[in-house]
Amino acid sequence: MSKGARLRRYMEQNDLNPESTFIIGDMPVETNIARNLGLISISITGGFVSESRSRAAKPDHVIHNYHELLPIVQAHGFF
Repeated sequence: MSKGARLRRYMEQNDLNPESTFIIGDMPVETNIARNLGLISISITGGFVSESRSRAAKPDHVIHNYHELLPIVQAHGFF
């Protein structure tokens, strides 16, 4: 089972609303999963793929470290 299919099943089993869920990843596949599931996508640089490749997937947000994460999730109504 793919990562996206597992996440979809988990969200359904736990009654998680896509609009109130986000995914953070360092590869374009996480951005694509987020898009397919209606989640907020946050790409973090410095991982397996280049920043330009991560940006090409068009995530909702790009961060370079986790210190940049809090203002983003707060702007989306988390915390």
